[in-house]
Amino acid sequence: MRLALTPTTSKRILILGGGFGGLYTAIHLAKLFRRSPSGIQITLIDRNNYFLFSPLLHAVIPGRVEMHHVVHPIRHFSKRASLHFHETEVRHIDLPGKIVQTTNGDFSYDVLVLALGSVNNYFGNEAIARHAFPMKTLEHAVRLRNHIIVMLEAACQTTDRALRRRLLTFVQVGAGFTGLETITELHDFLHAALRKDYPALHPDELRLLLVDALPGLPTPSDPGLLRYTTHLIQDMGIECRFNTTVADAGAGWVSFVGTERLETNTLIWSAGVMANPLLDELPVERGSGKRIAVLPTLQLSRFPEVFALGDCALTLQQGKPLATTAQVANQQAPVVAENIAALLAEKPLRNFTFHRLGELATLGEKRAIAEMGPLHIHGFIAWWIWWFIYLIKLPCWEMRARIFADLKVGFFFPRDTSRIEADPNAEFPPDDSPE
Repeated sequence: MRLALTPTTSKRILILGGGFGGLYTAIHLAKLFRRSPSGIQITLIDRNNYFLFSPLLHAVIPGRVEMHHVVHPIRHFSKRASLHFHETEVRHIDLPGKIVQTTNGDFSYDVLVLALGSVNNYFGNEAIARHAFPMKTLEHAVRLRNHIIVMLEAACQTTDRALRRRLLTFVQVGAGFTGLETITELHDFLHAALRKDYPALHPDELRLLLVDALPGLPTPSDPGLLRYTTHLIQDMGIECRFNTTVADAGAGWVSFVGTERLETNTLIWSAGVMANPLLDELPVERGSGKRIAVLPTLQLSRFPEVFALGDCALTLQQGKPLATTAQVANQQAPVVAENIAALLAEKPLRNFTFHRLGELATLGEKRAIAEMGPLHIHGFIAWWIWWFIYLIKLPCWEMRARIFADLKVGFFFPRDTSRIEADPNAEFPPDDSPE
C-alpha cells in the first residue's frame, strides 16, 4: 500500500516505544509515506537509543552471543527510513489533550501509537520484585550473567558447605519459553564453566530448580515435543516443582507456599508480565495484565486516533487474548501502519488477524524444539532451524553477520567466564541481595 497525501496535509504521528511493535510500525509508516510531502512527520520516542532483539537475551548469559550484537542503534533505522527519533523518557500521556510529556519536553500529535511494552508482574509482592532477577532487558541479562559468575567465584573461596550450597543453587520461576530457555542455557553454561575454569567445584554441587504454579510445563503445546522437553529437563538433572507458588523472598532465600524455605542467592523471575505502568492513568478499558483493550483495527474505542499494539495491548481473537510475544507484535506493526495511512486518507481500516506461525525454543547447547505447521522436530536440527529463522528475523544485515559470527566462534571455543561490571569500583563479592 502506498499513500500520497495532498500537499496541504500536515499530520504528526507519534510512536511511543522502540521495540518490535513501535520500531517496525515506524519503518512501515516511513515506507508508506515515502512519496508524501514533508507535512507528514513520524516521530519515535524511546528511553533507550537502541532496538533490542529480545528473543536472544538468554544467549547473552553464557556469552553465546556478544551483548552488543543483540542491540542496534535506532538512529540507524531512522536515517534509513526517514523518521525522527528522540531518546527520552515518557512521563505522562494526555489522550484528551493529545500531548505526551517527556523528560525533554512535550510532544503533541495527531495520531498516537502506544507500543510501550510490558514489565514483569510480581503480583504485588515487593520482596520478590526487590530480590529476583528479571529477564526483560539487556541490562537484566548482563546483570544476571555477572551475578552467576560471582556465585561461582565465591563458591570457590569458601569451605562452608552450607554457604557453598546456597551459592550454587539457582531457581527459575516461570516455565514458559523464556523460563525454559533461561534454565537450560544456565545449566549448560554452569557445567561448561566448572569443567573449564572451576575444577574445585563438582557438578553434583550444582542445584537448578524450575518452578511454576501450573501442574506441568505450559509449553510446548505439541504432546510429542512436550514429552521430549520434559524428559530432557529430567535428564539434565533440573528439579521441577509444579503446582508451586513463590510466597516470599529475601537476601539468600526464597519460600514457597506450603513448603520449606530454600536457601539460594539466585532467584530468576519470568512468571508473568503486565502492561507498562505508564499506561495506568489512561482513561481506557483494560483486561488481563492491565493491558489496554483495543478494537479489531487496533484502535482505542474512545480515542480512534490512538493505536496500541504489542505487549501493552489486549488483542482478542476468537474471544481469547493473544500472547505477549514478538510474533504478535511483528504481525500487528504493518496493520497499524496501514490503518494510520487509511485513517489520514479517510479510507476504511482493516481488522487485524493473527496467523500463528508455530513455536520455537532453544533448550541449551545445540538442542531445540520446533513446531511449524506439520513440521514437529527436536534436537540439533531444530536448534539450527531456530537460529536460521531468528537470523532472518533480525532487522538488519549487520546484526545477522555479527550473530552468525558468534555462532561460528562458539563451535570452536569454550564460553568465556569473564565478569565485566559497569562500575569498575564495584566491590567483590557483593551483598547477598542482587540489588
